[in-house]
Amino acid sequence: ENEKPETTAMRVFLHDDEEAYLLAFDAYLYYILAEKLTHHKFQNTTPDFSDGKLPQFKAAIEQHFKDCGKSGHCSIRQRKDGNKHILLIARGDFMRTHLVFDDQQGKPDIRSFRPAKEDMLVFDVDKNILSMSLSTRSDDDKKKYLEVFGGAFLSVSEINDSVLSDSLIDLDPIKNGTFNYGGNEHIASVKLTEVNAKLHGGFLRMSLKSNDLSSLQGFGLGANGNAEYIAVKLKFSIKREGKRNRTIIVEIRPPENSKIPQKREKQIIEDYLREQGVLLV
Repeated sequence: ENEKPETTAMRVFLHDDEEAYLLAFDAYLYYILAEKLTHHKFQNTTPDFSDGKLPQFKAAIEQHFKDCGKSGHCSIRQRKDGNKHILLIARGDFMRTHLVFDDQQGKPDIRSFRPAKEDMLVFDVDKNILSMSLSTRSDDDKKKYLEVFGGAFLSVSEINDSVLSDSLIDLDPIKNGTFNYGGNEHIASVKLTEVNAKLHGGFLRMSLKSNDLSSLQGFGLGANGNAEYIAVKLKFSIKREGKRNRTIIVEIRPPENSKIPQKREKQIIEDYLREQGVLLV
């Protein structure tokens, strides 16, 4: 009790078995990487996570990154959280070269190394939704993960464009003014603090920041405007019994999920976003 997380981690590493430490570390990665996910919904699939499927997935992913020049090896840990199957994938990235100082030789030296990247895939069996947190911004990598995962675990031979690009986030309730900023029994209030939008067919981009944009009607960003919302930020004031309200900033950027910090209030915020028609998963 009251022990620092670093102390607990070191104690588990030194005094417990390796599997306990790896399980704790993977739980930490799951906790951190789940703050920002992209969601992709499959239709009419029958998931199969039997033992023979993971080697098939691993071989295909290794071949993809080998072809990209990012090493042909990866390490995959498979975990489960209720109805969610989790794949934590450590794999190589492009080689990097750095100038370092060699103390033994007393002069600078050039060292090359291959950084490791952590990717995470989470499949919700009940909703048929694959959520991904990738360390790459490449759409090709995202599509390849969808193709390989679908082929290995879902018996899907071809990925439809809708699986890749359809958004499970809808900003129209905020733009159209139907979003309720009044809160509920758990939320004292919600404020719209930032709007990023495209106007005039994308030729003009606008970013507005304020303490409260909830009643925004000007600049062509209201319900009657022709703006396309790219992203918004909402400030939630969460009620806490006997304590001051906790403020949590949530970024919502389709087609990604809202970026919600992994706190105990996460479920409260997600439920509210679903109730308001913003979060569709």
